[in-house]
Amino acid sequence: MHGTRIAATAAVLAAGLIGALTAPSAAEAKIKLRGSGLEPGFRAKIHDYTVPCTESTRLFVKTTGATKARIGRGRWSTRSRERTVQLREGQAIKVAKKAHGSATTYSIRCLPADFPDYEFTRRQEPRHDFYIMTPDGSAAHYVVVLDSWGVPVWWYRVNPTVAAIDAKVLGKQIVWTSVYGGMFLPNQGTPYEFRRPDGTLVRSLKTVGATTDFHDLQPTRDGNFLLLSYRRRSGVDVSAYKGDAEAAVYDGVVQKLTPDGQLVWEWSTAGHVGLDETGRWWSELEEPYDLVHINAVEPLAGGDILISLRHTDAVYRIDGATGEVEWKLGGTPTENSLIVRNDPYGSNPLAGQHDIRHLGRGVISIYDNGTGLGRAPRAVRYRIKGHSATLIDSQSDSHASNSSCCGSALYSKGYWLVSWGGLPLITEFAPNNRRTFKLTLTALSYRAIGVNSLNIHDFRAGMNAQVKPMR
Repeated sequence: MHGTRIAATAAVLAAGLIGALTAPSAAEAKIKLRGSGLEPGFRAKIHDYTVPCTESTRLFVKTTGATKARIGRGRWSTRSRERTVQLREGQAIKVAKKAHGSATTYSIRCLPADFPDYEFTRRQEPRHDFYIMTPDGSAAHYVVVLDSWGVPVWWYRVNPTVAAIDAKVLGKQIVWTSVYGGMFLPNQGTPYEFRRPDGTLVRSLKTVGATTDFHDLQPTRDGNFLLLSYRRRSGVDVSAYKGDAEAAVYDGVVQKLTPDGQLVWEWSTAGHVGLDETGRWWSELEEPYDLVHINAVEPLAGGDILISLRHTDAVYRIDGATGEVEWKLGGTPTENSLIVRNDPYGSNPLAGQHDIRHLGRGVISIYDNGTGLGRAPRAVRYRIKGHSATLIDSQSDSHASNSSCCGSALYSKGYWLVSWGGLPLITEFAPNNRRTFKLTLTALSYRAIGVNSLNIHDFRAGMNAQVKPMR
């Protein structure tokens, strides 16, 4: 069931009868929708809504005093207005009010029947106006943007044979890739798609000479992009771990590409990350062995990068000029390992972690899944200084007791936005350590990211270009 709850005390109104709005004067305009499923319940400060596409929607507008209102392109009226509409999937109709020369527009858009189910509960003001994600688990697969009230304001249905993953907004473009069901399948390697909000494909970007991996893409300061890949290598002696002296393995690869797909720079874990660093994961691996399972990359000033390797339980800083490991946090100890301070899990600070990000001034954030160690996941920040990593803070959630895979943790001005990998749960925490919202899905979204470079006009215009609005 699609749904939005504004707060714990918000009522679910029967028969689709929706509340009232107060105009900025003594005059009052009321909007009531009869029919099924206006989401969320009407409030003057909420400007976007959805209704299901399965049946017609009856709109009723009542005004008093000097306030005027209209439905669609109908005439302005100071009296009651009523209209029954049958919207197509993705189609919107506007309801507007005008008082003392100031107009306010409300957009009501038709939500497809196969849209992923979700429930959104808002507790206090979120950090961002919009959030992008890729909820999976339905017959159809979508890239979705929700506003801070939990309303889908933009979506794109991808090829039904694939699942969208790793969606983000870069400038004015929406970017994602797709997965067919496994990293190493012969038909894997779907490129990243860069699209405008109207759905127009701007470019596709994929790695050169190797299969494109779906775990991450990041822009660099010089206008290029970092992408991930896996490269198969044969004849590797893993007899110390698996009894096989001629094994096939996969190494993790990072490539820097120009916007038109030209290879600028490449780095591989081969020769830089030892077989012993796979550590406890050897017992779970089968040939060909996924030695490191690279799942995140972050560009740094000067060309260095940060990477996360799930199957070493560690994150690394790599020298972009030499390719050497500058430091390592977590996993089996090496000569480059940092001393961990102020962390209750100091001897094993990370477990199957994801989503390493650089926050400036030597501070990094990580989503620590806690996989396989019997502990709950957490979002963490460390300050890297010299040969030590000091835990600054961590954020957990009582609704997230385990995390088998995936996930993201993004920190911004005291707020944590976390997609609790392996769980159909996304939550955001304010500096007061209280949730701003809780989003429950029917299946996980690999990442959740706040959106700042596109606004509601961009998203509405993009949807309206895909499906012409009703007049």
